[in-house]
Amino acid sequence: MSIDLEKLDGIGIITINRPERKNAFTRSQYEDLASALKEIDADDSVHVAILTGAGGAFSSGQDLKEMAEMATAVASGAPASTQPGGFTVLLDGLETFS
Repeated sequence: MSIDLEKLDGIGIITINRPERKNAFTRSQYEDLASALKEIDADDSVHVAILTGAGGAFSSGQDLKEMAEMATAVASGAPASTQPGGFTVLLDGLETFS
């Protein structure tokens, strides 16, 4: 997993840990980040959340290599995913995070 969660003294620290790709997000990382937010939100001992990136970058954004691979697969006839996921799951998690 490239999303790490640590809890210390009421602080939840979420680290995007993929420095070799400048912490670029994959579809599964968006989902892992949403899960980490839900875990922090459900833990009454955590009062503050910090989101950080490993290495020298917070995040370079979307992993374009993964996006290109998905586009190539769809162009080759593979079905596009109709299931919500990735960034949509993260947005839903952020909307419910208190």
